[in-house]
Parts: sequence; structure tokens; C-alpha cells
Amino acid sequence: MHDCVGREKVGAIHSRWKSCPCRHKKAEEHSDACAQNGNFADEVDLILKPNHTMPIFRITTKHRMQNNGVRIEPGMSVDVVSSQFGNPLLTNGGQPVIDAFMRIYGIDIKRAGALSMAYLDVERIG
Repeated sequence: MHDCVGREKVGAIHSRWKSCPCRHKKAEEHSDACAQNGNFADEVDLILKPNHTMPIFRITTKHRMQNNGVRIEPGMSVDVVSSQFGNPLLTNGGQPVIDAFMRIYGIDIKRAGALSMAYLDVERIG
């Protein structure tokens, strides 16, 4: 059998898979080889190969500033993986961005007063 243990609707796939003439051992081989024949390839792709990923944002500082004992240089950047598709500065009060700058540079970007779109450039990279 193929390696889809623990996935949704596995029983239905297994019972219909036995009638497929190719009898590949892995779902990926079956899907690629049988796509032109229409042998359950669509259903296998939907169940075994989820096509959704979490977005990755790159946040970069725009200006040089020093405020409250925190110095920020232009070009300092961090990558933030988010479960939301919106701007990470606006999600949860920007906490993922604050944590990323603290982890990478050891600075509190909120304390510096730079946690806004005026000082940070947000770009979705993935």
C-alpha cells in the first residue's frame, strides 16, 4: 500500500486503489503516473498533498533612529512566519515582529517606537 496512513478518507482511497491497474506503492508515483488516465489522481493530490503553506514575511527597517536607548539602523531585517495572511505588524499587536527583532538583534523594536509601517517595510516573500 502507499504511505497515506493517518490521512482523511484513507479507507475510500485504499478500497478504490486496488482497482487501479498500475498498483504503485507510493501515492506520489501513483498520482504522477496515472494523471493522464484519470485514475483517482485528483483525489489523491487533494488528500495526500495539501497545497497550503504558511506565509513568510520579511520586515526591514527603513530609517536610522535612536530612541529610549535602542539604536536602529536602516536595512535591519527579520523573517516572520505567520499563520495569518495579513500584515504581521497588525496581527496580535505586532508580537511576532517584536519577538523576531529581539531574537535576531537583541533589540525591543516596540520600546524604540518603531513598530509601525512608517519605520518598517513589510514584504511577503513566501
